[in-house]
Amino acid sequence: MEPANEVKEEVQTQKPADEVNAAVTHQQMPAVSAGAATGAVGYAKIQPTNDAGTLTGQVNFVEQKGGLQVDAEVFSVPGAGPHGFHIHEVGACHKNGDAAGGHYNPLAVKHGFLPKDGH
Repeated sequence: MEPANEVKEEVQTQKPADEVNAAVTHQQMPAVSAGAATGAVGYAKIQPTNDAGTLTGQVNFVEQKGGLQVDAEVFSVPGAGPHGFHIHEVGACHKNGDAAGGHYNPLAVKHGFLPKDGH
């Protein structure tokens, strides 16, 4: 049985795997050619950006026919209700996350249930 605060999310994109992998591996973000998951082209470690943060986990990027599969395993998600996640342009997590740049959004699409500020 999975813990109540564990969230598994699958996101699919039509963006070519090499473009997504290039964004993930840009600067300090770790990446692997295989090993994090079968067929993985990259991965990102989820970690708190300040002392109050509790989220941990890993996101695997797996090349599939016609696109890229993104699998996220996230632990210690606070509160109930819908949650989402986004990927930043840069893998730098210092300065409370401010060094990570903007959100990676190559298709300029909006999320579903976001507040008006779009975050």
